[in-house]
Amino acid sequence: MKLRPMNELTVAVLKVLNDRHYKFEDGLIERVELIFTDGVLGKQVRLDIEAKDNRSSDGWGQVTFEFRGVELFHLLEDHTTNVVLGGIEWKAAEPGWMADFSPFHSDNVSSTFVIEAHEVWSQSTPNIESV
Repeated sequence: MKLRPMNELTVAVLKVLNDRHYKFEDGLIERVELIFTDGVLGKQVRLDIEAKDNRSSDGWGQVTFEFRGVELFHLLEDHTTNVVLGGIEWKAAEPGWMADFSPFHSDNVSSTFVIEAHEVWSQSTPNIESV
């Protein structure tokens, strides 16, 4: 399958992704990849997610998020799991975006999976139409 170029995350792109993938309330994180290269955006995290997809014939699709210029990466796999998604909470951060992949936790407990980066890029498959 030929992949199309990734889309830079904006408020409009995020709305389309959340609508298409039901706010990622039913999904699985299949892969987390750390990438270190030279340059300002050199620290990167790539996530591959299988999520409900209202544009797919079987109801499921793949989404890749690429976080570039990572400022914060926190992943704690303890008494809970971060593999099964119950939603993703996105916030505009300075600079860029913050994504909380475990947004439902006690007020006194830190999130177990958070990424903050200068830029976030995304890609959804199947490629039925432009995201």
